[in-house]
Amino acid sequence: MSKESLANLQDYLGYTFQDKALLDQAFRHSSATKQNQQSYERLEFLGDRILGLCVAELLYQAYPFDKEGELARRHSALVCEEALAQIAHDLSLEHFIQGETKNFSQNRPSVLADATEALIAVIYLEKGLNAVQKVITKLWKPLISKMTTAPKDPKSALQEWAHKHNKNAPVYGLLKRSGPDHDPLFTVQVSLDKTLQATARGTSLKQAEKNAALALLKDFNKQSAE
Repeated sequence: MSKESLANLQDYLGYTFQDKALLDQAFRHSSATKQNQQSYERLEFLGDRILGLCVAELLYQAYPFDKEGELARRHSALVCEEALAQIAHDLSLEHFIQGETKNFSQNRPSVLADATEALIAVIYLEKGLNAVQKVITKLWKPLISKMTTAPKDPKSALQEWAHKHNKNAPVYGLLKRSGPDHDPLFTVQVSLDKTLQATARGTSLKQAEKNAALALLKDFNKQSAE
């Protein structure tokens, strides 16, 4: 990474990194590792847990009258792959991520999400919980302020739609798994009563199922509007 790009990242975060080697690791995909090098996977594991805690506290303070279920739905929306990928784009992290296969893309939502969580772990390891909480608050507070109501997970929303319209519960099936092990792509089909169907893809099985549920809900809304 160039000095200018690093300076821009630090200015955006309001944080100055201390350990260059650790920061490099946060942006190193498993396809780019060489002998004695580590990818960002361990950092991503740690960052995921730290982010979950910090966002939970932010929501607890921001919505004092929300019930546990409402807080949980808000939390899921704020730490999901899409939200993390958007934060990564805001930080221009795609320009920092290192990968070395012909099928690798720095713009894959899953890669961007992992790098964001790895970056959070670096800040935590360098300066502790208070420092990383400040950064997370700066990055996530705008997203939290836009949440006028607790969002519903697409799978939960589809389940409710099925119950309301006297349909059986949605059934999800994996149609295809493609791509390398370190960067897979899943294709999933969701069915209601074997007649209402939608297909979608995602970089994880869970994400593909959510995308399929969302696609079917959009079909229903479109039909209702016609």
